[in-house]
Amino acid sequence: WSEVTRRQSATATAEVEQAAEVYDTWIAETDAAKKETIQKDLLARLDALAARPGRLYGTQRALAMRADLRFELGAWDEAAADYQELARRFPASYLAPIALFNAATCLEEKADREGAVKLYTDLVTRWKVTAVAPRALFALGRLAEDAGTWDEARSRYEQLDAEWPSSGWTQLAKNRLIALKVAGKIQ
Repeated sequence: WSEVTRRQSATATAEVEQAAEVYDTWIAETDAAKKETIQKDLLARLDALAARPGRLYGTQRALAMRADLRFELGAWDEAAADYQELARRFPASYLAPIALFNAATCLEEKADREGAVKLYTDLVTRWKVTAVAPRALFALGRLAEDAGTWDEARSRYEQLDAEWPSSGWTQLAKNRLIALKVAGKIQ
């Protein structure tokens, strides 16, 4: 059994590395017709890899690459679904919180504020010790500002200062607090 698993893993890794080369070619291509042809081939490769069962590295990377490709194309629903699938199938991976953050960004791009808030909140609670947690908390404050819920924005920014005092996002949160005070939105 372990030999079969090892062989499947090696095959998936080799295939995803080939797909990564095709992805790099797609990124660099300037001719629209060639780019579309490369894109079709790349999506077919990534679809096949992502459909594999189990927790193979190649599958994980294929999901991330397919999500990134769809993000580049502005296919927000599909990109968000791929990012969320990656986080669901590989919850122990370092990519899981990054994928959820990217999924929330996709939801913001398609104006799904509630969905984005849900994912950002999940990040801040479940993946509190990751590098994306302060950024997600700042995003929650920013979304609260956009909604005009000033007290919630202040609370999020103050939480960021209390829990991640050395984060670069904390300085931005402090700047937002000052701006909100100057504008008379908070006390």
